[in-house]
Amino acid sequence: MLSSEADCKVYFTTEAHLAEFKFNNPPSVFDEAKVEETRAIFSEIYGFRCNIDQIRSTTDENGNALLGKTTLETHFIDEVNSEPVPAVLIVE
Repeated sequence: MLSSEADCKVYFTTEAHLAEFKFNNPPSVFDEAKVEETRAIFSEIYGFRCNIDQIRSTTDENGNALLGKTTLETHFIDEVNSEPVPAVLIVE
């Protein structure tokens, strides 16, 4: 029987941790390499580890997709204190 062990951390996030970023590019621009690049840039800029949870078309107030616009839903982790970062610290 094969077995292995790994340490992992689980973080529970809520709406209070959700930070949205909007781009004037279509979602198709965000391939795996661009997502990783964006994550790394955001992590460096904000000083917390960035996780991109969802990439979707930006919508208007009626829920209609806006052509050529993308919203990234993210949350950030403070690795020093091992806790999610409140979005208000990111999008002030």
